[in-house]
Amino acid sequence: MTCVVCDRAMRPKRATPADYPGTVPLGHHGMCSGCARRRARGVSGPAGTYDPAYVVGEVDHLIGTDEPDNIARRLGYGHLDSLTSVLTRQHRHDLVERLTRTEQLA
Repeated sequence: MTCVVCDRAMRPKRATPADYPGTVPLGHHGMCSGCARRRARGVSGPAGTYDPAYVVGEVDHLIGTDEPDNIARRLGYGHLDSLTSVLTRQHRHDLVERLTRTEQLA
């Protein structure tokens, strides 16, 4: 079972991380507990989204190693458009261009 917001694997209620390594706790309505808490506070987006400066560095490092959609998912974004909007807000149009160019080649 995966979270409908962040697409991370969730473990069942009352299960420990040792029983299901690499999973997050189950929340409500198909969301992990982190996304459910964020939604309850009125914050949109997946839990664990990274600082934009970190995202810029990771994208710069990951371009060319994987498909652009997979890079977006690895950084916690559901779609490439979400990642490119963060890069645009950080004035990194060069990275947006490299991502879209990589997408066209794939």
